[in-house]
Amino acid sequence: MHPDIRTVLCIAYTMLASPVAVHIREFSDHGFQLGQFCIPGDKREPYEHDIRIPMMIRGPRIPKNVTLHQIALNVDIAPTIVALSGQTAPEEMDGRSLTPLLFPARQDSTPDIEDAEWRDDFLIDYHGQGGPPCGLSACPGPPLDNFHVTDASNNTYTCLRTLSPTTNTIYCEFTMTGYVEYYDLAEDPWQLTNTAKTADVQLIAKQKARLEELRECSGPSCRK
Repeated sequence: MHPDIRTVLCIAYTMLASPVAVHIREFSDHGFQLGQFCIPGDKREPYEHDIRIPMMIRGPRIPKNVTLHQIALNVDIAPTIVALSGQTAPEEMDGRSLTPLLFPARQDSTPDIEDAEWRDDFLIDYHGQGGPPCGLSACPGPPLDNFHVTDASNNTYTCLRTLSPTTNTIYCEFTMTGYVEYYDLAEDPWQLTNTAKTADVQLIAKQKARLEELRECSGPSCRK
């Protein structure tokens, strides 16, 4: 949101003097790569600079200038809005309300929910925008000097992103090709060395099993 628009909205809500608590949520589109991995301009890859989305929330009782490290997902937006309206989110929603994180018991306290009770991994799911006759989203493909990369059907993947005080990894499976990527971002923050074939076999098996759980989950089973 442009700063000028944000200011106008805040002034408008203040002038309304409404007894209803108003919460302003700001999000952006996901990241955009500018030359990383020798890819010119695009944002449909399973890498950190593409998947991250900034989220800011302001409103009554929400502490100022606080940055939370817990994982918040786009599936959390709907149940959070429902909770802020004083209602209960339907069980079939995959996400969790962020209100326990937003409203600590005291202004100087930590969130009301412990890290052990919050998620430490999540699913990344993307279906490549390509099709016949060439497998690309536009046929024929763009010229070599085209800035925006044309997507392809083989760019279809699911990933398990794990982010906790002790683990910072991503495991990805590309559906059409069977290609697998695994990065330990604590050791390789720029995701330059794919260790899927050299990492511990049991570790990769656990990653694969957990990814399968998240691919098949629905409602409460997604919130474990």
